[in-house]
Amino acid sequence: MKIVLNGLGPKDTVTFNKNIFRNGAIVEMPDDFAQAYIASNLAVEVKSEADEKEAEALQKLEAKNIRKRKAIQENIESGE
Repeated sequence: MKIVLNGLGPKDTVTFNKNIFRNGAIVEMPDDFAQAYIASNLAVEVKSEADEKEAEALQKLEAKNIRKRKAIQENIESGE
């Protein structure tokens, strides 16, 4: 089953099969694992091409958020 991860913990990552995935990642995994993430509200199923395009938009937004958080953290650390 194909899912898109969202709403992950403070580090915004999850490990599956020795790979680290971030919020917005589109992941193919066995149905039982995917259903567990969906039931925990940590993922949504990608059922169609439209879902996949929406997931790709979420990935871009997440990448932008990561860059912004990093810049904010750097400003805090430098005292600006």
